[in-house]
Amino acid sequence: MRLLANNISGFRKGSALVEISAAVMVMVVIGSVSFQSMMNTLSQRNWVVSKSLADAYLVREVAIANAIPFELISEADSNGVWPSYGLYEDGGQVPPSSLTILGRRSGTVQADGNVGEGVAVMGRVTRAREKALGLSEDLSETWRLRVALEYEANGKTYIASRTVVRTQ
Repeated sequence: MRLLANNISGFRKGSALVEISAAVMVMVVIGSVSFQSMMNTLSQRNWVVSKSLADAYLVREVAIANAIPFELISEADSNGVWPSYGLYEDGGQVPPSSLTILGRRSGTVQADGNVGEGVAVMGRVTRAREKALGLSEDLSETWRLRVALEYEANGKTYIASRTVVRTQ
């Protein structure tokens, strides 16, 4: 009687275990593909946010470079605001740099509903100025104010820079 029951249902012993194992494997593969897709989307988002924060910081630096009184730029030490360094190719010194927080990215929602601070996007800012050689020294005084920002996004290092030319 037992043999007849097995033949009627069409299943052999252990076939349900094989089907369940196959279903679990399919679900694991679907989950892995979905997770990888989500991580690819987030990594691009993190790069865009980091790039936007870097660009916003450089806009601020350009505004500062345009707002500095020309007397401070042309002084010998520039009061430490914009140090004077020659071009690297000409054997000039490497300007000092400072580490700064550009902004914060991806705050997490906490249990009480408040949004946390998120991950700080850090950047290394280097400022330098150099006297630009004009056509005639007695016509005008021209300075190039340069700012370079080195930041990291998704494990890669990026450098963005801006140059402001000031003439009196």
